[in-house]
Amino acid sequence: MRLTKFIAVLAASAGALTFAQTAVAQDEAGSGSTPDLQGDVVEATGDTGSVVVERQGNLYSLSEGDDLFEGDIVQTTSGGTTTLEFTAANGTPCSVTLEPLEIFTVSAASCSSSPVAMTSTQIAALEGTAVAGTAGSGVGAAVFGIPAGLAAIGGVAAATGGDDDGTPASPG
Repeated sequence: MRLTKFIAVLAASAGALTFAQTAVAQDEAGSGSTPDLQGDVVEATGDTGSVVVERQGNLYSLSEGDDLFEGDIVQTTSGGTTTLEFTAANGTPCSVTLEPLEIFTVSAASCSSSPVAMTSTQIAALEGTAVAGTAGSGVGAAVFGIPAGLAAIGGVAAATGGDDDGTPASPG
């Protein structure tokens, strides 16, 4: 019983953290230092966090309908794909599709650019990194990356097999 309550408290805390991180992402997207809006994410497949954007030094999970800004670096993990639409400086509409493990930088001049395959270093960095929050509008937004403490608690819950009778669980 105690373990269940502890996990519920952590889950509630994680929900508040999600809200706070989404607000930060929205604030950054709306701040005066953010480059111009270029377009949006038309389609994103895979689990939450399979498509991410590096914006102003932070990583955010992307989903369908999220905005794209000049300088955004969009990346897909091994489980994600995405289609982006944005407008070039001359007004030409652009559409780019990223397959798994590709990277693309959004810019007004990038209509003729193609996504490139990520290096092994980039893949290791992306797939092993917790992300600051979401880049979305906040509707149904979820944080990509599980803080280490929550991941450890999940492991404890799995190790006990749901047995929450109050007796300590054996590590082996």
